[in-house]
Formats: sequence, C-alpha cells, structure tokens
Amino acid sequence: MPYPTPIPLPHTQAILDAEDIPMTMQIGLLGTDGLVLASDTKWTLRQQLDGATVLAALGGSKIAINDAKTIAITLAGDMAKAYRLARAIFAVPELEKESDIDARLRRIWRIGNEITGDPKPQCLIAFSIPEPTLFLFQWIDAQSPECIPIPTYAFAGDSINAAIYFPMRYYEIDEIKRLKQLAAHLIVAAGEINSGYISGLEMVCCENGIFERYTGPQNRNLENGAKQQIEKIKRLILDGTERNSL
Repeated sequence: MPYPTPIPLPHTQAILDAEDIPMTMQIGLLGTDGLVLASDTKWTLRQQLDGATVLAALGGSKIAINDAKTIAITLAGDMAKAYRLARAIFAVPELEKESDIDARLRRIWRIGNEITGDPKPQCLIAFSIPEPTLFLFQWIDAQSPECIPIPTYAFAGDSINAAIYFPMRYYEIDEIKRLKQLAAHLIVAAGEINSGYISGLEMVCCENGIFERYTGPQNRNLENGAKQQIEKIKRLILDGTERNSL
C-alpha cells in the first residue's frame, strides 16, 4: 500500500502520556472542486535512555492513501492505532462504493470500535467516490467512538491551537487552489505557536476523483509561502503601530 509506516526506534513508544499536550495539527476542507487534507510532519516519541525518559523527534508522513487513491486518512492521537484503523478501512472495498452517508458512517464506526485501549486514534477520513466526502472519527470517552460527517471543515490533533482562529474566519467553500493556501497557513502558524511538537507541512488534495500527495518541493513551496505571509502580517501590525504612535 502506498502509505508510510512509522519509523521504529529502540525502546520507544509512539505515543505521549495523557498529560502531554497534543503533538499533531491537521485539517480537512471541502471545496467546490474537491477536498484538501493537510498535516504537520513532526513525530515526537518517548525513548528510554539510561533509565531516563527523553523525547525523540523525527519527520514522517501522517496521511495514508489507499492503492486506488480514492481514500485518504489523516493520523493523529495514537499513531499506531490510527494506522491500524486506516488499514482496516482500506481493506473494505464496499466502503468506497457506499453512496449512503449514514451507511458509510456506521461501517466506519464498527471498524473503529474494534480498536481498543488507551490512548485512542483520531482521524479525518476522506473519500472521493461518489463525490468528495469527509468524516471525523474520534473517541469521545473511554467507552465509545464517534464518527461525524463533515460538511465544511474539521480539525484533528491540536484543535485548540490559537492559530486556528485567525485564518478560519476567512473560510468558505471555495476552489482547491485557494483552500490549500488557507490550510498551509494554518498548519505553519500552528507550528509557530507550538513549535516543540508541530512542524513541517504535508498536503494531499482530491481533484478529478483521486487523492494526490504533494511532492516534497511542492510542500516546501507552500510552507515557505505561508511563512512569508505570516511575516507580512507581523510587519503590517508592527508598522501600523509605529505609524499610529508618530
């Protein structure tokens, strides 16, 4: 399957303890001509070295795509379990052929409900067939998951990050070429605020009925463009303050 696997490290677990802050920022946006998924790429793992617990950081994909490029899933929460959920969904071909949203939702819920233990996975699940559709899968308590159809946009991971509130004021269902700029800005700005756990950018877009993963150079161009916009906003605010003080 054309999706990456977690990079194993010795004496390492791929999750943080419950008291640690979220370490992923992801967003899914529905547009007039498709769908955008974006995520950061920083993995933060606990590692035991000489009896002490340290955090190891590395880069890697957090978005899985099936062989047919008709399903894409972002991975957050317990990453190992999120990958299990993605593989289980990819293994059910009836899911992508299901035209009834409620029936598809129930199937996802049943698959996810079998993945137990703490902590839990959280995923944005996107389909291209019969039309671009987005679901949020997460656990609301220790007993039962929820699967929600998303008509516009949704977040996974650090969903209380302050970077969300400024750019999302300008969201409206629009063309993919505009929404990917918004998504890139949000992921990069979230990394500026929570740089210890969030960095990098990964983009997957559904256009013409298939999901395509952006290349490294394409992601870097979007990331650099978002950083330049953030710098422009900062200069605009500071320059305006200086002018008003004269």
